[in-house]
Amino acid sequence: MGYKKPIILLDRLDEDPRFENDAEVISEFITPFLTDSNLLSINEFQLVFFIWSTPFRFIEDLVRTQKYYCPSLRWSKSDLERLLNKRLEVYSEHKVSGYKTLFDSTITSAEYERVFELANSNPRDLIHIFKILFEEQYRDDSTASSFNSEILNQALTKFVLDFNYFEYYPRKSNARANSMDIYSYAAHLLKLETVEFSKNQLNEKAGTGSSTNHYVTGMEKIGLIENIRQEKGNAVYRIKDPKIVFCQRNNLDLRK
Repeated sequence: MGYKKPIILLDRLDEDPRFENDAEVISEFITPFLTDSNLLSINEFQLVFFIWSTPFRFIEDLVRTQKYYCPSLRWSKSDLERLLNKRLEVYSEHKVSGYKTLFDSTITSAEYERVFELANSNPRDLIHIFKILFEEQYRDDSTASSFNSEILNQALTKFVLDFNYFEYYPRKSNARANSMDIYSYAAHLLKLETVEFSKNQLNEKAGTGSSTNHYVTGMEKIGLIENIRQEKGNAVYRIKDPKIVFCQRNNLDLRK
């Protein structure tokens, strides 16, 4: 067509329903594309793949990340605020230009921060939170002109408890009902008293016994926890998902 080195964007390779959200199956499918140097080094065009981070983490050691650019895409808080304000402005026909004008004076800066913390750098989750917020306020008082602190906490709790965690975390397509998945992992983490923990603390509080290493490896592999430092020769981990942290702080229990 006369164009020089066009860019080919390949998105949603990991979203085919036949994968059933099984990260290992997805990783097997994408491995040939991301490890073929001949394909990735073609001079005539440039390839850009958009991949779910969890299956990519499974095969990251097979990908030449030093040769090919592999950034992790995240939305900053300021990006999310601009997106939210623009959406509110458009759908209110310019009556609302800033999300803070929807709340009354009882809302603190810490509560605003909690909204974006639970959105977890994801615009879809932020919009979902506000959807629930409008629904909860309408259910409580359809004549209200602003959201108060009580309704906000109610909406955030509902968002966390009703969230489809299988949308974000992998599961085995042929898994048994009692197998280790995000909900069984969360059940163990919610027995902890702090966001940071060691393997010994997990075993002591959750009774994971000889399976402790297996649990920690599994949770780290799907991005639910991360190793943040060493203390006296022992690894210290941190719960990454703010929704699990919210449940821990508010004594909430997650159910499938």
